[in-house]
Amino acid sequence: MASGVAVVMPVVTVSHTFIATVEAISQAGADAEFVDIDERTYTMSPVALADYLRNCAKEPSTGRPSGSAAAS
Repeated sequence: MASGVAVVMPVVTVSHTFIATVEAISQAGADAEFVDIDERTYTMSPVALADYLRNCAKEPSTGRPSGSAAAS
């Protein structure tokens, strides 16, 4: 894909996204991973994204946080 998304690659998005976003991720063969929003801006929370990425670094074999749905 032109976006660089590969099969089974996690793609991070917000939990209140439009269904077409998740469908596009799925159609690319990737897995949607959800993070919380910033309550003030209603966009992806930089803190939640940093936590997600930090947890991914702790689980290098899967590339996903140990508590994520796609990790099981």
